[in-house]
Amino acid sequence: MQLFILIQLTLVLIIFILTLVGLSSTVRYFIYKKKFNDWPAVSVEIIHSELLEKIEANIELDRAYIPDIKFKYKFRNKDYVSNEPVLSNHTLFQNHLEVEYLVEKYKKGDIVTAKVNPKVPEECFLEIGRFNIIEGIVRPIGIILFFIMVWLSLKYFFYYLY
Repeated sequence: MQLFILIQLTLVLIIFILTLVGLSSTVRYFIYKKKFNDWPAVSVEIIHSELLEKIEANIELDRAYIPDIKFKYKFRNKDYVSNEPVLSNHTLFQNHLEVEYLVEKYKKGDIVTAKVNPKVPEECFLEIGRFNIIEGIVRPIGIILFFIMVWLSLKYFFYYLY
């Protein structure tokens, strides 16, 4: 029975950590989105812009598109480089057209305006991305439900074992 309690505690800890990680990007997105328009504007130079395509196990369904956009800027007399052009809740599988649009919009050598987080000047974004409900809400709930099912399965397994 002590093994069952140890497994339960481990599952609770895993659920807590995964859910916290999933929800933290959602919370960050909404807090930053609310403050975005009040942040100071800075002029940035796009120093790299390319569409990256990541294919997992050569399966078309596991294809992810990543905007590899880097830009440099100066804030409070200090130089910075950022590779996070869009404020988002970090989608893993991005829409190809959205990513292609970003790469076309922000070309190497372009000078554009961005917003910099005055409290954390390393965070600077060219624009606000749309909220991805799957990443922000559905995935954390799915993780919780998965571990509840595992926990119940283990509970019944140990119940019939002893």
